[in-house]
Amino acid sequence: MKKKKLIFFFSLILLFSISIGIYFRYYFEISSKNQIKKSALYIDIETENRKREEREKDFIAAMKADVYGGKTPEETLKLFIEALKAGDVELASKYFYLETDSQDPNYLTRKKWEDYLYDLKSKNLLQIMAEDIERDAKPLTSEVNENKIFRFGLFNEDGTVGVSIDLKFNPYSRVWKIKSL
Repeated sequence: MKKKKLIFFFSLILLFSISIGIYFRYYFEISSKNQIKKSALYIDIETENRKREEREKDFIAAMKADVYGGKTPEETLKLFIEALKAGDVELASKYFYLETDSQDPNYLTRKKWEDYLYDLKSKNLLQIMAEDIERDAKPLTSEVNENKIFRFGLFNEDGTVGVSIDLKFNPYSRVWKIKSL
């Protein structure tokens, strides 16, 4: 009887030892895999942070270099009109705000405005546009709002705004830029 109890007792110890061994092996294997996943996630986050910091540096550098514009919205509009009258699409496009949507293929460029103005030039409409803005543009806002945006409008015959020209202050270069037209 003692022998059976002893065999039973050692069988329990052996079973317990095997169970503990399996548990720890599984635990450390899972723990190791989680550690690898955490490390990979950390590396991904660090890479994304570096990319974001690089994009931010590029953005700030581009905005600081974007010095074409006036100290007031009116001055920027006047400079833009002069460039249009001269037929200088390159100069006129420099008065527009850079594209700031990082998902846009034209990020930190004015390509869409250059294309638009070149299209108008090909149709001999730059001079007409300059004359219309010079003659008809009236401030829609009496003062600059908290977003540093100022609006001019060209009105239809019925008194409604037909065209809005929005200017935004570039805080990096401290000049006013045309945001939309």
